[in-house]
Amino acid sequence: MGNNLEISIIFLVYTILTMFYIFHTHKYKLVQHLFSNPFWLVSFIIIILWSIYVFKFNAVGLLHNDSKRLQDMKDATLHGGIGFIIALFAHIDVTIPVFWLILLISYHVGIINI
Repeated sequence: MGNNLEISIIFLVYTILTMFYIFHTHKYKLVQHLFSNPFWLVSFIIIILWSIYVFKFNAVGLLHNDSKRLQDMKDATLHGGIGFIIALFAHIDVTIPVFWLILLISYHVGIINI
C-alpha cells in the first residue's frame, strides 16, 4: 500500500471520528451560527477563493512566474489555512483533534524540518 493512500485512509478515519464527535456533542450549532453571520461567510468565501487562486491557478498575474515567491505564497496560504482550522476548532471548543490534524497535514505536505 502506498504512503499517500495510507495517509489518506488515516485522514478519512480521523475526519469521520471528529465529525461524529462534533455532531454527537451538538458543537455543530456553533459552526452553523458562524455561517449565519454575513461578514464571516463572505470572509470564508474569500479564503476559499484565495486558496483556489494560489493552489489551482498558481497565482497567475500576481507573481510573474517567480517560482520561489509562488512556493512562499503556497506555504503561507497553507499555514494560514491551518491557522484557520485551529481557530475554528478552538471556537467550537474541540482541542485534541487539532493535534492529530496538524500532525497529519504536516507529515502529508512535508512541512516537517527535523
